Amino acid sequence: MAATSYTVAAAAEFAAKPYANLAAAKREANRRAQATGLEVTVTTVATGRLSYTAVAEPLVIADQAEVEAALAAEDRADALTGVAAVLSAMVVKTAARIEAAPNGPAPRRPRKAVTGRRAGLGESAARGWELLYDKPRQAAQVGRRDGQYALICVNTGTAYALGKLVDERGARKAGGWCAAGCKH
Repeated sequence: MAATSYTVAAAAEFAAKPYANLAAAKREANRRAQATGLEVTVTTVATGRLSYTAVAEPLVIADQAEVEAALAAEDRADALTGVAAVLSAMVVKTAARIEAAPNGPAPRRPRKAVTGRRAGLGESAARGWELLYDKPRQAAQVGRRDGQYALICVNTGTAYALGKLVDERGARKAGGWCAAGCKH
């Protein structure tokens, strides 16, 4: 069974256009009629029969005050509708919360204490330093010992002291941190 198709007639700057759906063809015919001010027809391709005729709606000329008043009324209605919808949603959400917990919100559980201390990965290349991070591309490691941090050369095992752990990246990127003169 072949699908029925429809053709919207040509009008002024619009060429004829086929549609597989009558509703879409009617919408296009209405749009063309409004744009050109002329009648636009939709015909069934298989039978060649007229299926729909779109007629442009006459434009009502009003004075500027009437137009502005109508636009302002539409804007107020849209604004009030939006505000009313938001307020209504808030009321519904609040009512649901009250029904769910009539005695108020449940007490919060205390949070776990965060130690802020990273667990070590094992022994570093330098004796006595705990390995925190390994930087194999630069032949470097970041180590910790007694609350102090150091950038450690994997090749020589020498440690370059850091004031804070966050200073490691800057020192590594700047270069020249290895006492043996390795090129990292």
